[in-house]
Parts: sequence; C-alpha cells; structure tokens
Amino acid sequence: MTTKSLAVLLFSCSLLLGCIDLADEPSSPDESEAEAALVYKPPVFQLAAPNHLLWIDVNGNARVQRYSTLIGLQQEWSYSQPWPYSAAGIAGDRLLWNDGAANAVLWKLDDRGAKVSQRTLSAPVPGAFYPVSLSLAPLAVNDCWQRSDEQRYFLMWNRFMNGERFGEAAIQLIDGSGHVYRTVFVTLPTAGVEPIWFGRGRDGYDRLVLRDLGVGSQVTSYRAELDATSPVTYRLSGVAFATAPSGHRAMSSGWVVSTLSVARGTYDQLLFSSRFAATDGGRGQLSWYTAPWTPVHIPLTGNDAITPVSGGNGWYARAFTGNPAECR
Repeated sequence: MTTKSLAVLLFSCSLLLGCIDLADEPSSPDESEAEAALVYKPPVFQLAAPNHLLWIDVNGNARVQRYSTLIGLQQEWSYSQPWPYSAAGIAGDRLLWNDGAANAVLWKLDDRGAKVSQRTLSAPVPGAFYPVSLSLAPLAVNDCWQRSDEQRYFLMWNRFMNGERFGEAAIQLIDGSGHVYRTVFVTLPTAGVEPIWFGRGRDGYDRLVLRDLGVGSQVTSYRAELDATSPVTYRLSGVAFATAPSGHRAMSSGWVVSTLSVARGTYDQLLFSSRFAATDGGRGQLSWYTAPWTPVHIPLTGNDAITPVSGGNGWYARAFTGNPAECR
C-alpha cells in the first residue's frame, strides 16, 4: 500500500470512526477471489456518509444497507425481482425499480426493510423513457423528511436514444403515492452524455448530473433552475466537471450532513462503482465535495477525501441517500 493510499484510508477512518482492517489484506496476489472479496469490507458509516446504500447485480437482485450513527452497518435487506427488473434509486423510505418495460415501480419500505406497498408509474411518454434516479425534494437542504405519501420526490427518466444527437431527460415532481405534480422535459446540453441523477445540492439549488456514454467516467453537472414560463423547463448553468477513479464509472450523486467535528457541515457526494465488480469484491467509492466538484481535502496531506465501499463480487454500487432527520 502506498503512502498516499494509506493516508486516504486513515482519513476515511477518522471521519467515519471505523475503517478497513489492514490485517485482512491478502498476503499475496494469488489468493482466491472469494478471499479477496472479504478484503474490502464496508466501513463504519456515521452521519458523514449515506445512511442507505443501494447495491444491484445483473440478475434483478438488490441489497439495501442501512447505517446507524452509533453502530455503523446496522441492517442489510435483500430483494429479488425477475429479470429485466433493476433497482434504480433510493430516497426516504422509497425504493425505485425499472421494470424493464419503461415503467417505474415505487416500493414503500417499513423500518425493517419490508415492502409495505408498491405503485407503478408510467413513463412520461409511453415506451420512450426509463427511470434512472430518485431523490428527496425538500424545501431546503436540511429539511426533515416524512414517511407519509405527502413527502415529495424528484423522479428522473432518460429517453431511449434512437439516432438523436442530443439525449433528453424528463424530471417529475411526485409524492409518495406516485401522484405527478409536474413533468419537465430537458434536452441534454451536450452530445454523448446520459443523465444519472437529479436532485437538490448542498448549495440549495437543484442539480442535473450527467456521465459520458463511453465508460461513464466523466461527470458533467449543471445547476437547474425551474423556469415556469410556457413551456415549463429548467434553465441550466454553472457547468462543473469531475472524473471517476481509475477503473470506475459514475453511478449517482446526492448530499450528506456531517456532525463530526473534523468535517462538520453539508457535503455533495458522487458515487462511483468499479467496472470490474464481478471479480474485485464489488468495489465502490463515495467522493466528498464542498461544491460541484471541489474535493474535500485531507488535512496535512492534501489528498482527496473518499469513503470506500464494497458489496462483494458481482455487486455494483447503484445509488445512495443521506436522509436528513425524520419529521416528528
């Protein structure tokens, strides 16, 4: 392990009050994949990191890991759906599925991770879009969230490409029952990109996050301000760029609230997943930012702050939510 990577690891430990056990690293590169998969254990998450992390595999299965402020990894729930279902997002107590037929299926989960109900939402243009992300739609960044159907969410759809140069996203404001308050169509500002997340950033503005159509390693984001004139649209500005770690692709974004003395405040994050998750232990990484996309630097070393995660061989980090406090 290099001095730089060790510093990054130690900083993650100091922020999260827990870390990967260095003694578990394989003594030689010839150890089996099963043993290697045990090396990259999920770190202990505090409020400085997502409290729900969504993993998927290629067979329609999903896992949600819930983290506690005090004890770290608290619970893990597994779900199985027939192919071509794929879990696409998580926010509040809702789990978003793409049913493979251009519909969104919204599950409500109870506090034990059991499915309470589900709603099927048709695409904004039937057969033309598929769901890609779900996020809370608070009035302010640190607003509490509700378990009731009154809670509002941003649901984003991506248009199937059919030879067009520029893609298109459809961004809906919905509530927990699936009722659609508005649908806004946004032509993507550049060619060769696709939308991966829409939601509120730490600066209080909504944000549209894109990745390249190649390996998905290049991230472009825009501030999105609602323009209520007819037709209703989002005005995009403040373009910012980020690059995935080597061997990873961008999967999702969001923000988290940290109460730790060494990193107190609200931070934007990008979630990256390994392109080789089938054999490398399902490695992923959350990168911390003070603005799109200015990295949080480790004191003294100047290295970027990251949170390493792992779901095991064949599992891909898909999305996360840093739910604020629940409304009481």
